[in-house]
Amino acid sequence: MNAAITLIPFMFIRILLFRWMDLKGYQRAQKYAPLKEKKKIYFIIYQFCQAILLLLPFFNSLRLLIWLDYLGVFFYIIGLVIIGLSISAFAQTKADTFSQTGIYRFSRHPMYVGYFFFYLGLGFLMSSYLYLIVLLIFQICTHQIILAEETECLKTFGTSYQDYMQEVRRYF
Repeated sequence: MNAAITLIPFMFIRILLFRWMDLKGYQRAQKYAPLKEKKKIYFIIYQFCQAILLLLPFFNSLRLLIWLDYLGVFFYIIGLVIIGLSISAFAQTKADTFSQTGIYRFSRHPMYVGYFFFYLGLGFLMSSYLYLIVLLIFQICTHQIILAEETECLKTFGTSYQDYMQEVRRYF
C-alpha cells in the first residue's frame, strides 16, 4: 500500500478541520516569528524539509512486518491526536493572546510536538532512513523557529508569557 494514504488524516486535521474551526486562527498559525538575518536559513531549510516529508510518502510503501512498524503506528496516531488537540485549543484562543488551555497547559508548542511524532511514525512505517534523516534536520530547524516564536511572544505578551514559560515545558 502506498504510504501517501497516511497523509489524508493529517491534511484533514491540519488544513480542513483547522480552517473549519477557526479560519482566522488558521491564518494566524501560518505566520512565523521573524528570524534574525543569520537564522533565516533555518526557515528555508524547515520549509524544504517539510516539502520532502510530505512528498516522500508518495514514493514509499507501508508494511506491518516488524515491531518497528507497530511502533510507527503508535507514533503516527499519537502525533495525529496531539495535532488535533493543539488545533482545537489554538482555535479557541483569541488573536490578542497566546494559547494556555487544553494541551497548551502541558507544552508550549504541542503542534510542533505532534508534527514530530506524526513524521517519526511515518518514517518507521516506511522504514525509510532518508525520511528519518530529513526529520532530524527538520527538527533542528523547528527548534530555531520555536526559539524565535518565544522571543516574539516575550516581546508581545511580556511577563504573562514569561510566567507561562516558567510553568509549562517547551515540549513535553
